[in-house]
Amino acid sequence: MMHRNLRQPSRWPRLFVLLSGFAVLMAAAGPSLAETSDSEANFSLAGTWDGALTVPGGRLRLAFHFVEADGGWSATLDSLDQGAMGIPAGGVSFEDGRLKVSVPAISGQYDGAFESADAIDGAWFQGGARLELDLERRVEDSAPASDGGPERPQDPEPPYPYLVQGVDFPSHADDVTLAGTLTVPEGAGPFPAVALISGSGPQDRDSFVLGHRPFLVLADYLTRRGVAVLRYDDRGIGESTGDFAAATTRDFALDAAGAAAFLAGRDRIAAVGLVGHSEGGIVAPLVAADGGAVDFVVLLAPPAVTGRETLVDQGAAIFTAAGRPPEWVAEHRKIHDALFEAIVTDQTDAEIDKAIGALIDYQGGVGDAAARQQQVEAQRRGLTGPWFREMLTYDPAPTLSKVGQPVLALFGAKDTQVTPALHRPALEKALAQNDRADVETLAGLNHLFQTAGSGLVVEYSQIDETFAPAALDRIATWILEQRPQASEAANE
Repeated sequence: MMHRNLRQPSRWPRLFVLLSGFAVLMAAAGPSLAETSDSEANFSLAGTWDGALTVPGGRLRLAFHFVEADGGWSATLDSLDQGAMGIPAGGVSFEDGRLKVSVPAISGQYDGAFESADAIDGAWFQGGARLELDLERRVEDSAPASDGGPERPQDPEPPYPYLVQGVDFPSHADDVTLAGTLTVPEGAGPFPAVALISGSGPQDRDSFVLGHRPFLVLADYLTRRGVAVLRYDDRGIGESTGDFAAATTRDFALDAAGAAAFLAGRDRIAAVGLVGHSEGGIVAPLVAADGGAVDFVVLLAPPAVTGRETLVDQGAAIFTAAGRPPEWVAEHRKIHDALFEAIVTDQTDAEIDKAIGALIDYQGGVGDAAARQQQVEAQRRGLTGPWFREMLTYDPAPTLSKVGQPVLALFGAKDTQVTPALHRPALEKALAQNDRADVETLAGLNHLFQTAGSGLVVEYSQIDETFAPAALDRIATWILEQRPQASEAANE
């Protein structure tokens, strides 16, 4: 296999997406920063400092590492529960016991003041909200405040009872080559094959998120059951070429079409399917409806309405699950939707800033005027890019109505990101003319198809399970049931 772009997949944007998702939707709280006395000005900053953000449904542990160098300070940030380590700070200011740290990679900022030699009172600013974050000095050579998070018992370990091959293949977009891993059952075959399509955010071939590798677990399970699986790094991530930041959902569909064509050209493959999760559930129908080399489709938590409707509903679901009063949630929906209206109607930057500011203010503010403006501008840059604009307005339903191949669509009953209450009826309506479509909601599962409590995003990292066995079994069984029908369709 040709090796290109050997940098590791960026996990920092995923940290930003997750925290900013909370922050845009979350009311900021917490006391003002502590004042410092003259005697505190000589406290030492060097070393590691641990703290935790309180978010809906739980806590996210963070750790700052400070090193004195060249008369100043450098720092990195770890998000321990999200598996994002070594995020570089863009600047560290430490004067008179007051600490300010900017983390531009995730548009975050910390502002704190020494309470004692081993304690800092402060707040974390990101995505338009202020979250209380107090830090404590870690004792030298000690472990983090807890056991380092849950294990992932479903992660497979070699040797594998199937063939594993590194591959690369061309996207249907110009000058983009995708790199991935192909797993094929042992034996003569032929086998059904699927390409796995990730959800939003830059992801590697295992779809790494919060310490979990759901695509690794899914690929292992399917291959052991007799299904060949291709999983690949998103464009611009890992060993794949291309520019992720400049891509839209339709660009990702060109990449998935390349994956389907690659599988269709392999020996021992009887039929080709696409398995798309979340945004991947929008991508897969785009490819299937275009008449490419796709014999069946599996949609996992697929959005079936516009991104604008999805995000407003998502915010309400998260706040409701977190215990917010209904009247607060209803008012937040109005303000949230007004922001999206400003974006989709191409209002001026000043008007969009005003809408962002209204959301920030309703959620409790974000520090001083300078910090507030920084967050407003950071939000605007993220919300007005080509991917987000297209996502807000794209309606998946017309494309879904054109999909004639067999379809399995699964929702998690506790999904607070793509709620079955909103999306399942819209999906069933769009697929009404497809008599080979199965739409199901699986009890007790969240957006990642883990067995969940509240379904809130913060739980994802705290659950040992990566992929519920019931969901894995349903996907594998359905694919194997479609094999004869899919093969016949391919020969028509």
